[in-house]
Amino acid sequence: MQIDIRSVAAWPIRKFRRLRTQLLHPLRHTRALADLRSVTELERVLFVCLGNICRSPYAEAVFNQMVDLETDSKLRAYSAGFVGPGRATPEEGQAVAISRGIDLSSHRSQLITDQLVSEVDLVIVMQPDQQRAVRQRFNCNGKNVVVLGDLDLENVDRREIKDPFDQSEAVFEASFDRIERCVRVLLKTLTEGGLAKA
Repeated sequence: MQIDIRSVAAWPIRKFRRLRTQLLHPLRHTRALADLRSVTELERVLFVCLGNICRSPYAEAVFNQMVDLETDSKLRAYSAGFVGPGRATPEEGQAVAISRGIDLSSHRSQLITDQLVSEVDLVIVMQPDQQRAVRQRFNCNGKNVVVLGDLDLENVDRREIKDPFDQSEAVFEASFDRIERCVRVLLKTLTEGGLAKA
């Protein structure tokens, strides 16, 4: 049996990073809520992930469903990605979504563009590197760009929402569970603070 020295050596580093993320999560959570509350007026939210076929379309659909069922606001969500326009959600993702009352069968991915960003009031990303990319590429210094995972009420050891692409339905379930938890916090923060247009 051969041991991969690099993998063994990287293990303590990964463990340290996860522990650090877990310790910093309460601070990031508080800061993300403060960022959301600093928005003066809000009507359109854009969810962004890499390919706009798994995480962001599910977040968009869940957000809009929660708005329709639980509030009287005019809030609306949209979604986009950085690569591969015109693609459908994978079958595994559609199956898990439909079991939760969300139909993603008609979804087709679209690219995030300057025009799309200019038309929304808030951008929600799935990973910290996506937050940096949106801020830099679309000059969003004055616009809030929030990492969805920072809103998680659980004390997690990863900021990013795991990308379930090309994974099993169990991975989609876990990813969608976390998206739902975070979207619920997002919507509660936006509606209770009176930021969303009624």
